[in-house]
Parts: sequence; C-alpha cells; structure tokens
Amino acid sequence: VKNLINRYMVKSSKRFCWNRGRSVNRFSSLKVDKAYHSSWDKKKTDADKLKNIKALENELKAEANAAKEAKKERRRLNIKQKEANKKKSLVVQPVSNLKKLKKLSKRQRQQLIMMTSSSVN
Repeated sequence: VKNLINRYMVKSSKRFCWNRGRSVNRFSSLKVDKAYHSSWDKKKTDADKLKNIKALENELKAEANAAKEAKKERRRLNIKQKEANKKKSLVVQPVSNLKKLKKLSKRQRQQLIMMTSSSVN
C-alpha cells in the first residue's frame, strides 16, 4: 500500500490525500489566520471599560453603605429619644409615710424597686 501512495504523491507544495484519492494544497497563500492574542489597543479599551465599571460599582456601594449608616444612626437616636420620653412620663411621688411601704405586698415592692431603679438610669 505504501508503494501505491508513494507513486501518486506529488513532489511540490501539494500533498497526496489518501482518503480522497487526489492531491490537496498544503499551504494556501490566500488564507491568513487571525492572531490568537488580541491587540494592545483592544486590551487597553477593555481595561478602561473594566476600570469604569469598577468605579461605578464602588460608588454605588458607598452610597448604599452611607444610606445604611444613616438609617442605623436614626434608629439609635429614636431609641435614645424613646428612653428619654419614658423617663419624662414616669410619675414620681415621694413616699413620706414608711408604714405604707411596710403594708405593700412583696410583688408591689418589687415593682416599686424596679420602677425607681429604671428612673435613676
């Protein structure tokens, strides 16, 4: 079989194609392949686009974080104001007669102690 192939081989820029039975051009001067790497200008523009996207993303994240912080701060202020209003609303009446304190039940005394300790803070 090798002898038959060798007999039909063409000794120029053509190569014998054994499965088709005819010669095929080995090199083509018309077909030029593209380079496997991209050009420097394209790489530069892609990098610039990526940099712009990252900057925009960071800006949006910073805005979202600022909004979250403002919300947290407002919540802290609301809680402080609530505590202050609670203290203002307490009605404190000094007890001058200690016999009344002795007559109170254990539960009433505990409530009284809790109310006085929270108004002090």
